[in-house]
Amino acid sequence: MIAGKIEALLADKGYDADAIRQELAKADIEAVIPAKRNRKNPAPHDAEKYKWRNLIERLFNKLKNWRRVATRYDKSKESYLGFVAIAAVKLWLPFVYETSHCQGAYPLTHKNKGRPNGRPRLNLSSASSYA
Repeated sequence: MIAGKIEALLADKGYDADAIRQELAKADIEAVIPAKRNRKNPAPHDAEKYKWRNLIERLFNKLKNWRRVATRYDKSKESYLGFVAIAAVKLWLPFVYETSHCQGAYPLTHKNKGRPNGRPRLNLSSASSYA
């Protein structure tokens, strides 16, 4: 069921068990799980793929800062996933608009000083007046 959809399982050392690795091998899924220190025969893992786990975990932590996502106020699955998508887009937008692309479009004000990487603050309510 899931085997056709995923290529690898990214997990931390807590999931380093032979039973889990065997199930993943049966489903033809790569186990990207670092071995515990006390493991007699450490299993290899792809360190480059494992770095993605940290990024994914950070994304979930940022999404949980939205109270509506963390407490699941919405009753239907569709409206909950829709709000998760909106929150993810709002987190993604500052990385799309780099300073070099926005210098002419968004004037720098006192609100923009001190922003990470010098990115101007994106005000969606007034963005249409600069287009």
